[in-house]
Amino acid sequence: MARHRIGGCPGLTESAAAALDGKGPDEALCVVWESVRGEDLASRLAVVRATGHPAAGKLARALTGFTASGVPRSISQGVQLKVTLRHVKPAIWHSVRLPVIATLGDLHQVIQLLFGWDGDHLHAFQVGRRTYSDPFFTLEGSTPGSSPTGMPSDCRPPWFPTR
Repeated sequence: MARHRIGGCPGLTESAAAALDGKGPDEALCVVWESVRGEDLASRLAVVRATGHPAAGKLARALTGFTASGVPRSISQGVQLKVTLRHVKPAIWHSVRLPVIATLGDLHQVIQLLFGWDGDHLHAFQVGRRTYSDPFFTLEGSTPGSSPTGMPSDCRPPWFPTR
């Protein structure tokens, strides 16, 4: 079986085609935009077509039609976040705008830049009652397995819930 590559990661052509069939063109566009280097959609779609994947043509046509339709796209939308350090007086915070398709891994990198950090401290993200952190380390005040964690993985968003 031939392995089709986009952006150096096998299977992303299949992922984009599956996203198109499953969740639709907006999700497929996000997969292509995050996975393929290029200046614009046309250059990214040229890379998709060059893979020779059987669904490449259908995918390129669908994404071209979707972007031409004028429907709001996830990759064009952003959120404004206020990042505040807990347990610090006076409060220290930064405001940042990120695309809605940013992952927790992306947010972690942005926070490192905002505060001038180099990534040598443990951290966790809390979303509602879920906590996402490095599964190989226990943060102070928690016990291993006490909350869902995220694990890094190649060719996937850097952080994803395990349960």
